[in-house]
Amino acid sequence: MNQKTKESDWKVFCEIKNIAEERFCEQSISDYRESIEDESRSCVERDMYIQRLSKNRNEHFNTIFGERHARSQMILRLFAIRMNNLADQELLSELSKDLLERTDPERIK
Repeated sequence: MNQKTKESDWKVFCEIKNIAEERFCEQSISDYRESIEDESRSCVERDMYIQRLSKNRNEHFNTIFGERHARSQMILRLFAIRMNNLADQELLSELSKDLLERTDPERIK
């Protein structure tokens, strides 16, 4: 795990992370919108649901992306991004074979 990060992998990871954050937030907004528009529930129910959803989404965001953007966290973050299907497949193909193998969620199934 303490192997030196290739500069090329780091640059691609930064792009992947930015896209993944955007996708995650798009999904959150879609979930909020769906809840807001669900007229089968009362306004109070929708509001309570959105509050819980927001709390859960914030915790999930922090689990995937963490608070620090650091090379030392890259493998963990990339694994979490891939596990949550947030990675851009085209950009993934630009990563080194070693990094792809080390962050492959299929390896733990």
